[in-house]
Amino acid sequence: MMSKTSEQLAEFISFLRSSTQDYQHYNTLLLEAEKKLTDLNHALELDKNGYRTRCKIGTQLRRCLLERRAAKDCVEELAPLADFMTQNKGLLDKLSHVLGETRKAERYHANRSYRPRISSATVAGDKSVVNTKAYVKEIK
Repeated sequence: MMSKTSEQLAEFISFLRSSTQDYQHYNTLLLEAEKKLTDLNHALELDKNGYRTRCKIGTQLRRCLLERRAAKDCVEELAPLADFMTQNKGLLDKLSHVLGETRKAERYHANRSYRPRISSATVAGDKSVVNTKAYVKEIK
């Protein structure tokens, strides 16, 4: 069955909102990873405790680099969309307005009924009010 236009539009708006939130989240993770990376590099540089400590710091450094790479990849992938959304701030509001109008039209179409102007027996049997969806199914 075909999904409603409003459902698809709502999903798209949700995608746009979540993309900008994800961009901010991964950007924050990237900045934190860079700070941690700096701390670990300085710990390696200034460490006087020996081999075991350097190995532990090296392992932490590797994990930090992997986390930073993952965050940086996500930031790079989401950056074009985030830039577009900042340049077109009103677009999301306009799309939300369009979504409201679409839902309003869909509700109207779902509850539409028709009162025949001529004899009801001629148009829809003995029914005085015809629900358009039921009437269309009867015709088919």
